[in-house]
Amino acid sequence: MQDKFRSTRRNFLQRPMDIGRGVLASYAGFRLADWSEKIVALAGELSPDKQKKIEVEKVETIFSDGNHNAFTSIATWRGSYYVAFRSANTHATPWDEGWEDLDVKRGHITLAQSTDLRHWSTTVVLNTPHDDRDPKILVTGDRLYVYSASIIGPGDRTPAQESYMVFTEDGQHWTKPVSAYRYNYGFWKPKTYQGTHYVAADIDVTLPGGKRTMQVELLSSP
Repeated sequence: MQDKFRSTRRNFLQRPMDIGRGVLASYAGFRLADWSEKIVALAGELSPDKQKKIEVEKVETIFSDGNHNAFTSIATWRGSYYVAFRSANTHATPWDEGWEDLDVKRGHITLAQSTDLRHWSTTVVLNTPHDDRDPKILVTGDRLYVYSASIIGPGDRTPAQESYMVFTEDGQHWTKPVSAYRYNYGFWKPKTYQGTHYVAADIDVTLPGGKRTMQVELLSSP
């Protein structure tokens, strides 16, 4: 597998009705030197002589319904704790011939909310016709976003993934899922740095009949 890293500036954080498919801007250098310095600085802060030992004092179950609940993301927003996770009856939806005859359900994204880390309420916030998985939460101050890298079976389209998003402005009412950016972009852990939102996205750029080739792009949104 050939791995590439490209840096591009593109918008992925807009209202659903305003989302565009085009590239807003693109630049080559992206000040990679600045990022390298930050990475080196962070590595120094995490050197063994500066690390603090972390001990797990207690493990509690916040949600259990007999399904395969996994792939979590956690954040705090407006005085509440939020944990997003994929819920289904298997680890993943298989796409082998005959899978439709199996008791396999496509995943959806559930969000658990608590103000005290003891009592939790849950809501399904993202559910598309595809296998929604690997949710990621992004807090922007006035909104709480949830993203999902949804797997689409080869019987639909190939390559087979798309990132969807929903958001809320009050913690109770959620938008309907919409494509967060472009088809075949899988979002991973969006972060905010100096007022700009960033997310790494993996993309399958394999040519028909060619060796599988993957690359990663860094997307940004003001």
